[in-house]
Amino acid sequence: MRKIVSALLIMLLFIGILAACTERSEPDLYTEPPEPEETTPLPMLGSILSGFLNYEIFLSLLEVNGFSFEEAGETYGLLSVTPRVLSLGDEFLTIYEYDSKEAMELDSSLVRRGGSLIEQAPNEEGYSVSTNVSWASYPHWFRKDLLIVLYVGEDDGIINFLMENLNFFAGWRAPPTGNPSLQDTVEIPALPPGLSVRFSTEGSPAQELQTAQLSATWDPNIDAEGNRIEDGPWSGVMNASADHPLDIFVLDFNNSDGLTVYLDGADGKIELEFSNNFLPHSVYVRRWNAEFAVSVNGGGSDMALWSQYESVTVSDNIIFISDDGNDYIYEVDAIWPQGRSSYTFRINSTSK
Repeated sequence: MRKIVSALLIMLLFIGILAACTERSEPDLYTEPPEPEETTPLPMLGSILSGFLNYEIFLSLLEVNGFSFEEAGETYGLLSVTPRVLSLGDEFLTIYEYDSKEAMELDSSLVRRGGSLIEQAPNEEGYSVSTNVSWASYPHWFRKDLLIVLYVGEDDGIINFLMENLNFFAGWRAPPTGNPSLQDTVEIPALPPGLSVRFSTEGSPAQELQTAQLSATWDPNIDAEGNRIEDGPWSGVMNASADHPLDIFVLDFNNSDGLTVYLDGADGKIELEFSNNFLPHSVYVRRWNAEFAVSVNGGGSDMALWSQYESVTVSDNIIFISDDGNDYIYEVDAIWPQGRSSYTFRINSTSK
């Protein structure tokens, strides 16, 4: 009897194993499809911009935007780090990469707003040396995070790409066309316009402030739309450069007359008036604390402080300010199709 039971158990076990094997061997019509092989997708634009921009991310950003390029190696540079060059067909980008954002901002502060004058660190004797570059075309300087990017050229696609993804800080930025302030009814001056600055508060008479012109690039043979005039009044191009606003000696900082305004808690406005009513297409304003200036502290200004400015909002050539008790040095950068000019003035908004 035991032999029969054992035989039956062995037979049942064998049938169970056979059934299991048969069940596993049957095709499963509802099996999930296999997962696709992992690939490295091209980075999305949003994910790139959310990162800290460096050289490698910048290359990915170019690829995402459809640019074909070749790395052309290192080249001679005008700043503290050795730049690399990217070839985009017949156009070139010069890329400066830094170890920190602070180092990048310090170097960018050495490039004057016109994009051609590059300040250098003071030498052993304490003198600051400047390099004035004659570019083959219009220079455009951009910066962001760890990068400074220089493009010299007129390709709208490249310029628009850099404008959208980095911060323009120096050089030539073509103004919009069709500005009614620069139509043929206004005579183009032979020299860049001067600037008058008027300050006022509600209920108080306007006060004119002392100003100084810093630098200028001007060609009166360019019309309101940026086209060259065949028989213009002058065949030459004027280029003039001066010191940084923090090193300016033209303003008499030791004399408060014409420099100090009293807000006493009230809001005030600064009106920018350009000579001959020749209004610029674009105006950019920034300011520094006056304690950084050479003629205030009695010594040479520290280049590390040149990047410690704040941008100022200007609307219809008017700057609105509030009494914060600080003493500021302002720089106004005005752009026309004929060129650009920068000016400086000081406002000490202390209370009486």
